Amino acid sequence: MAIAQDAFYIPDDIATGLATGLYRRIGSVVRYAVGPNQGQIVKHLNPIDLNGRTGTGCGS
Repeated sequence: MAIAQDAFYIPDDIATGLATGLYRRIGSVVRYAVGPNQGQIVKHLNPIDLNGRTGTGCGS
């Protein structure tokens, strides 16, 4: 069985929320982890190409 790993572009504001526990990430989906919006989607992360060809969503 093959193992597939994807890399995602994570904007700074989302990275801060993940680091502080405000958000949680499951796959490419970032959701609120706490508060009245718990479970609601914050952002769908964009995959990037680590081989250097093209990144989808980099800088967006």
